Amino acid sequence: MKEETIDLPKILQNSSLKKVLTSIPLQVFDQANQLIFQGGSCEGIPKVRGFPLSLSSGNIIGLIRTERKYKEAILKIIGKEIDRYFDREEIEHFKARHEIIYKDSLRLLRKGFVKDLSKLEGLIVQYLNFFRNYFLFEGLQIYLVDAGNLIFPFMEFSGDGPKFQGEEFSFDFGEMAQFVASDKEYIYIENCKDNEIIEAFFPEEKLEFKGLLAMPLNHDEEKVGAIIFTDFFKPNLNEKELEEINSFIFLLSRVFMNFKSQERQKKTDLIFKDLKKYVSKKMVEMRRDNEGSVGGVEKDITVLFGQIHQFQKIYNSLGPKKMMYLLNIHYEFLIKIAESFGGNVDKVLGESLMVVWNHPFIQDEPELLAFEAAKNMIECSCHTIGPVWKKLGIKNYSFGIGINTGKAVAGNLGSKDFMDFTVIGDTVNVAQRLETKASPWEVFIHKNVAKKIKSKIGVPLKEVKGLNLKGKAEEMTAYCFTDQNLTDPFKV
Repeated sequence: MKEETIDLPKILQNSSLKKVLTSIPLQVFDQANQLIFQGGSCEGIPKVRGFPLSLSSGNIIGLIRTERKYKEAILKIIGKEIDRYFDREEIEHFKARHEIIYKDSLRLLRKGFVKDLSKLEGLIVQYLNFFRNYFLFEGLQIYLVDAGNLIFPFMEFSGDGPKFQGEEFSFDFGEMAQFVASDKEYIYIENCKDNEIIEAFFPEEKLEFKGLLAMPLNHDEEKVGAIIFTDFFKPNLNEKELEEINSFIFLLSRVFMNFKSQERQKKTDLIFKDLKKYVSKKMVEMRRDNEGSVGGVEKDITVLFGQIHQFQKIYNSLGPKKMMYLLNIHYEFLIKIAESFGGNVDKVLGESLMVVWNHPFIQDEPELLAFEAAKNMIECSCHTIGPVWKKLGIKNYSFGIGINTGKAVAGNLGSKDFMDFTVIGDTVNVAQRLETKASPWEVFIHKNVAKKIKSKIGVPLKEVKGLNLKGKAEEMTAYCFTDQNLTDPFKV
């Protein structure tokens, strides 16, 4: 606290001090010789003299008139009150500085949620200039921790202006920054010359800095980076000053942590976005939110199998490149239909598509959803995909579907290095076998599915008895749906 800020009249109005001083013959004058306090009357007292009122530094701030016998006591009492005043003012000043830091913190933190760290650079430079008004230092370097837990230089700040990653820094503090960030303890060196710590980090270099302060940047126990102040002119760094520096460090840590979180989130979003191309959206969201069980559990499911007929013949006539192109057109339409009716696309196996309902999440009327999806898939295959394939020279494209409902085991299937989160069991096998019985543009459904949807679908189902399915000893009854409004594009 600067001495020129002292308010002597205010100090003398302290009630306890005033009570003592009014009982003594006393007058107090300021530096302009103006009377600022009247204690007991000095009139008629022959031994009243003038004595300078000075601070511990020797600076005279006024004059007192009193008897010599009271001189030492009065100066001592007023001196103590002046010391208390300085303490109070220092606390207020400290609070005011923290208030400024707090306001700027909010500004920085709001901007800290930007996705591009370069947009923060100007504000950080501005804030460093502000901070340098309170703590004298010539320069600093900021190091951040990357995804691989390694330190990289982010910024150097000095009288020559800021430098950022990619530019050449005046000195490499990377090893010290790595140590401080990992150890989470600060290093404070008042004089770098002939210092053991400096020699340990820089055995072949001579650092001429007058002082150095290296502090970790951490947030909630996570390592963010480190900051190195050079030519740090603050001998005998005390706890209050360290607290202010820590406030600034905390602010920077929050800002860079916000950015780090943004970067991490951006990478995660990109991974999940790509993952959705290979795994159903429902499965990706479930794993992202850490929901659902990945262990083997038995549950009721409805499963749909769709297959392109005479696939091998088509493949032989086209070859792999053209076949892949046409399959992508085929599945682009059908997968969107399946998902629009709440289906979880489990597998795409060349000519076959497997879609599951009531897994991984419980659904209302999964059998009805599966049937409506199948009906729309058949219509789309016949009226939209078929004509496209026909134009490209295919003469025998058609599509059939099988649907079943019942118990199945859901969970991870595979090894510790490769997992398929799927459903297995007789229900799945029967759906696949039913699909093999479907003629072009037909949907074959198990009797258990028909029982649940017959009264709700508004279209006729044809009963098919005596079905022999592979792997089944007994004959089975199923139902077939054929859309009478469809026109086979390959028979026109």
